Amino acid sequence: MCFITVAINMLSCVICMAREEEWTMVRQMGFTGLKINRIQKFKDEDTQTYTAIIEAPIGTVTDLHESKNDIHYKALRNTSDWKQLSMGDDGSPALYEAQITTRASELFLQRVMLTFGSQSLDIDFDPFVESVQQNDFKFNDCQFQVEQRDAPGSTTYKITVRGCLCRRSYSASVGKQTSSRFEETAGLSESYFFPMHIFKGSYRNDQTSSIFINRTALAQDGVQIRSLKFLIIREPDNFLSDLLMKSSFGYILT
Repeated sequence: MCFITVAINMLSCVICMAREEEWTMVRQMGFTGLKINRIQKFKDEDTQTYTAIIEAPIGTVTDLHESKNDIHYKALRNTSDWKQLSMGDDGSPALYEAQITTRASELFLQRVMLTFGSQSLDIDFDPFVESVQQNDFKFNDCQFQVEQRDAPGSTTYKITVRGCLCRRSYSASVGKQTSSRFEETAGLSESYFFPMHIFKGSYRNDQTSSIFINRTALAQDGVQIRSLKFLIIREPDNFLSDLLMKSSFGYILT
């Protein structure tokens, strides 16, 4: 607490001002730790195969969609493969290969979904592009840092993104725990969240996003946050030649 004494007409007023809580560094500025090295496409009369070579920490896993009941995922089940090509040394990332093979006429391509700890990377291929290889990915230039500020009844996260022409967003799993399961109800409701994205002139500048969480309102309504994720979304630089239609990187805040 700090106190300021102000004299007005010989009267002294004591104004009590609460000290603003400081930011705590959650993640230092740096690259994502997931890097796309190369994407190749092979197509003949019967099949089409997409192969992505990715640098990722040892232990990175992929979602093969085996539990999904959607008719599209059922049709694509057993069409993907994920394997480690090399070992990382002294904490360096390993080299992985993600491969998807479908009928040549299939336009709904299975998404590659990678997860390591609090980080995730979703990759969507473009079935309409005739290119057979892509080696340049602007996603690899993206850096970010995360800061957190706690106050009575609330939490605020501030994310700074550097060197990345991208869309920034949030995704959340928010709801109530019943006797049998967790029921998602609220999403990013304005009753509990206030997200904001600031654009500063050029992608070469640091871009800042933040999200305010009203924990008092969540507690009063019996609502829980199962997960809150910050997203960095990259669209293709060249819609006519890029095999990568979209890459979406996620970082779990809470």
